Amino acid sequence: MPRASIVDSRLRRLLAVRPPRAASLVVSVFGDAVVPHGGAIWLGSLIRWLAPFGINERAVRTAVHRLTADDWFATSTTGRRSDYSLTPASRHRFADAERRIYAAASPRWRGDWTVIVLGHGGIGVAKRDAARRELFWHGFGELAPTVLVHPSADLAELRLALGDLGIERRAIVLHARGDDGLAGGNVPLRELVASAWDLGDLAHEYRAYLRRFAPLARAIHRRRPPSPEVCFRLRVLAIHEYRRILLHDPELPAELLPEGWVGLEARAVCTALYRAVEAPAAEYVRESGRTIRTPLPAPAPSYFRRFGGLRHR
Repeated sequence: MPRASIVDSRLRRLLAVRPPRAASLVVSVFGDAVVPHGGAIWLGSLIRWLAPFGINERAVRTAVHRLTADDWFATSTTGRRSDYSLTPASRHRFADAERRIYAAASPRWRGDWTVIVLGHGGIGVAKRDAARRELFWHGFGELAPTVLVHPSADLAELRLALGDLGIERRAIVLHARGDDGLAGGNVPLRELVASAWDLGDLAHEYRAYLRRFAPLARAIHRRRPPSPEVCFRLRVLAIHEYRRILLHDPELPAELLPEGWVGLEARAVCTALYRAVEAPAAEYVRESGRTIRTPLPAPAPSYFRRFGGLRHR
C-alpha cells in the first residue's frame, strides 16, 4: 500500500475511534488555519474543510451559530453568505492558545508564583465559580475554593481574563516567591503541585496522544508527505488533540514536574508532525479557503515562528 494511503487509512481509523466534536474542531481549525491567514473565513470553506472529519454541513452550521451566540465569533453577511471572524472578547483566548500550543519551549522558571484570591468585594458564588473555571482554563491550580496559584502566569492575559469577567477590581492578585531554605527544597512544592493539579489524568492523556500520533510521525518521517489535503487533515487532528490536552496543562516548570514527564515527549511528536506536513497543509489552506469576496491572504509573519520556526516559502 502506498505510504500516503497508509497515512490516510490511519487517520480514518483515528477518527472512527474518537470522532471530534463539531464546535471544538471548529475552534481548532480557526486557530490553526484561519487566524494566521487574515482571521476571517467563509462558512462554505469551513464546511468543506470539516467534511472529511465526519462533520456534516448541518453540524458545522449549528456549531458556528452557537459559538457566535457565545461571543466567540462575529459574522459579516453578504446575501446568503457569511464570513466569520474573532470577536474582541475571544481574541485573548486565541492569543493565549497560540502562545501555549506553538511555543518553542517553556521559559525558565525563576521561582515566582502568582496567587489570586477571589471573594474580595462581595463576589457572588456564581461569578466566583465562573472565575475559577476561567482561571483553570488559564492553567491555575486550586489551593482552596477562593485561592488559586500559577508558577508562570501570563499577566497580560490574566488582566484581560479578569476584565472580561468583570472582577478586575474584586480579585486580589499577589506575587510570591518560595524560600528554599525554609521550605526544604522542592519537596513541599511538589506536594503543593500534587494537591492543586491532577497530573495523573494529564499524563494518561499524553500517553494516549503518543499512541495515536507517534506512529504517524514515524511514517511521515521516512518519506515525503502525502497529498496537501491529507496533510491538512493530519495537521488539524494532531493540533486539535494536542490543544485539547494542553489547555488543561498548567505547563509547570521542570523543577515541579515528575521526572521523565511524558508531556515533553508528546510536544516533541506534535512538533515533528507539524513541521513535516506544514508546507503542503498550508498550500491546501490557500487553495481551498476563502472569504466571501477573496481568497485567503498569505500567512502573517508570526505564523512562521510556530514551534521555534517554520520554513518561509
